[in-house]
This record gives sequence, structure tokens and C-alpha cells, in this order.
Amino acid sequence: MFFKNFKHKNKLVILLGEEGAVLLHIKNNILINRCFVQDASEFIDLKFFIASDKKIHIYLALNHVDQDYTVQSIPAVDRLSIYSIVKAKLKHIPTNSDLKTAFLLSKPSESEKNWQYMFVSIRLSNTINSWLKLIIDAGGNFKGILLLPIEMASILNAISAQKEIESDGNNWNIIVAYTKTGGFRQLVTKDNKMIFTRVISSTDSILPNVIAGSVYQEVKNTIQYLGRFGFQKNDTVDLHIVVPQNIKLGLMAIKFAEHNVNILTPYELSKILKLTHVINPNDRFCDTILLLSILENKPKVVLHTRETKKHSKLMLFDLYFPHLSSLTLLLLLTINVLFIFNLYSNYQEKNNLIQDEKMLKTQFQNLNSDYSIEKFYEISEIINAHNELLSLNYSPLSEIEYINKVKSDNLELKSFHWKIDNETDEVNVKLRYDLKSDSNIFYEYEDLKHNFNTIFYNYKVDFSQLPPVIELGEKDVIIDVNISKSVKK
Repeated sequence: MFFKNFKHKNKLVILLGEEGAVLLHIKNNILINRCFVQDASEFIDLKFFIASDKKIHIYLALNHVDQDYTVQSIPAVDRLSIYSIVKAKLKHIPTNSDLKTAFLLSKPSESEKNWQYMFVSIRLSNTINSWLKLIIDAGGNFKGILLLPIEMASILNAISAQKEIESDGNNWNIIVAYTKTGGFRQLVTKDNKMIFTRVISSTDSILPNVIAGSVYQEVKNTIQYLGRFGFQKNDTVDLHIVVPQNIKLGLMAIKFAEHNVNILTPYELSKILKLTHVINPNDRFCDTILLLSILENKPKVVLHTRETKKHSKLMLFDLYFPHLSSLTLLLLLTINVLFIFNLYSNYQEKNNLIQDEKMLKTQFQNLNSDYSIEKFYEISEIINAHNELLSLNYSPLSEIEYINKVKSDNLELKSFHWKIDNETDEVNVKLRYDLKSDSNIFYEYEDLKHNFNTIFYNYKVDFSQLPPVIELGEKDVIIDVNISKSVKK
């Protein structure tokens, strides 16, 4: 069977028309296989094929007759308002339409003040619904419904851009493509925008010349019909007809008066679209080349029924939920690892802090053992005294320096009192010495007076007197010395 050897698929595209369906299997943008299905005999094989690979992207392109396209002009309004108007107009499309949509043709410009929209309504036949049901029942990854006429507009633009015939600047283009699924599909564009499409009634004749004549007559009828869209009698049309070689010969014998004509075979069209690897020179129909060209570019319009939209959402969840779950589990695992690592780091930091605390306590205890509290207070008093001296305008350091010069082995300074009177700006220093009695006290006393008078020559110096009686065995004698000096500036 056609489907049994399909492995590792990419896309499955089904073009469905009145005459049957063309199925293409495409992998990595390369056509792997194709077939034509005229009835439901191949449906079972297709169902097994879809079920074997739930990831394959499935598109259903419609080439049937029940497609209604209507161009509508909407007065120039702002962008937000135009969306509301289009939405309201879609609601007025007859309720017997199974699908309906609208897409922009052109925005307001200097030459055309209105918005141009194409409104589309589609009726789905029982055959189309059977295909959709088969895809859904098989659990296929359905991506949407495509409309062949809309997508053919891009193909027509590509042909117009690369055609060899010269255009007179007119923007009317017609393409007639011979398809196996729906016969002759005709499409008209103006300014590269689709304005009209229909399926040409096929003839029962098998004679190429008769078929060519029928195509010619249908094209003439279409050109006459274009007057509704503003086509003038003297306007020219770039006409592109894609037919088998035998019909091409019949058409080339016909004179298309006052029109540029480009008659191609499907293989010649594949050359223009640069898709020669998917078709051979003997191919008669355009279905394959049209589908592949559509998928080469992003589809212009993708539609869904209520059932296919629901199914697509479920399939999306089914396909990607395991991956999202894996990513979520990986993320949670990563977070847990980081959390555990953070706990370990905090534990290590806690241990380090405990060790630091023990070390500081030990150092503090060692400091307490090295320095008594009395010594600490003594140092504090010295520091306070130093700070207080720094705050004074006049320092006692000069007096202390002089007093330090008065030295004797039998003389010991017992107290020192320094004072400055802020009102009189007079410095007063009171000293008390202990004079050892085992020495020559009188001599030491006179020597002390001499030294002070010499050193403090610019000070007023007063000495206390020796006791009138100094008893034997008395160890020392107290001598008071008062020093004063005015420090006025």
C-alpha cells in the first residue's frame, strides 16, 4: 500500500476537490511520495499512517466548488474600528456557511480611499467532513484548513514577477491551472490582490483542441465579468494558463487578441517556481506543484472548525506536555540541588562563625589575664587627661618639662596640681616633694630652691619652710612648692 513504507514523516498535505484527493508526503521540504485517492478505499491505510506518527503536521487544502469570495469596500476609518466592522460583517454571512473569514486586500491610499477586504464563506461537504473526522479519529497533528484560491494568489505573483512577456504596466492577472482534484481552477488578481476565483466547467470531450477551445471561451467570459471590478475595455490582462502539453498546443493555435498570454506546462511552471525536483516533464496536473509552492511559503490563511480547533489544542498539549514535564522536573531538580548546596554553604559558614567566636573569646580571656582592670582604668585616665590637655588654649607641658629637670636622688615628687585662671590668665602649679631625712636636709632644701629659681627664672616661686625641729629617725620632710606665672598675650 501507499502508506506502509512511510517513516519519519514531516508533513502530510491533502488537496481535496470534487474529483478526489491528492496526498503528498513531504520530509525536510523534499517530496517523498504522492498519490491520488478518488474514493474512501485508501482511508484505512491513511488512518494507520497518521496513527503511526502523531508528530507529523497535517494540512487539508480545499479545491472544491462551495467557496464564496466577495470583495467589499469599507469607508476609511481607524484601524481599531475597521476590525470591529469586519467582525460585524462576518456575523451577517449566511448561517449555512461552515467556515467564514475575511482578510485585507488593501489599505486606504490616495487613489483608493476605502479599505478593501475579501470576505470568504465555505460550505463543507460530507466528503470534507469525512476527511476531517478521519484525521481527528486517528489522533493526527492537524494544523489547519487551507484554501487553494487564496494561496494561488502568491503563486500568480511569483509567475508575474518572472514571466518572459512584457507588461504594459497594467495590474490585471489571470491564472488558469489544470488540477486533478477539481478541473480548471481560475484566479484573477488586481494589483497583486485576489478579487475573483471560480472552477471552470469541464467538458466531457477528450480531444485536446476541444478542451482548449472551452478554456478560451471561459477566459473570455471571465474578462467580460471583470467589468464589475472596474475593468475597462481597453485594459490588458496578463494571462497565465498551466495545462498539459497537448492542450497547450491547442491553446497556442488560438489568438488571444490584445492580451499577453503565457501558456505553460506543469513542468515549465515548476522551473519558474524552482521546484523541478518534485515533478517530471510528463506530468499533466498542477496539484503537486501548487501544494509544494504553498508550503514553501507561510500559508496566508489557516482555518479551523470548532472540532479541529479543539483537537489541535489537545494534540498540542499531548505532544508537548511530556517535554514541559521533563523541563519542569529538571528545573525543580536544579532548584533542589542549589537549595541543598546553599544549605551546606550556610552550615559551613555557621561552623566558621562558631570557630571565630571561640577564637575571639579566647583572645578576650587572654587580654583580661594580661591586663588588670586597675591598669585599664589608669590608661583610661591618662587618655582622658591627654584629651583634656589638647582642648586647652595653654598647655602645662612646658611646666612639666621644666619640673622634670629638677632631679635629685633624695627628692621624690609626690603630687602635681596644675591650674589656669581664665579670669586673670594666670597659671598656678602646686608641687609637693618628699625630701629624705637621711640626707643633709638643709643642703638639699637649699639646692632645691636654687634649682627652681634657676629653671623657673621667669616664674614666681614660693617654697614652704623646713620644720623648726627635725627629730632623729624621721624618714622624710614634706616640701611644698608654688609656681605661678601670667600668660596674658
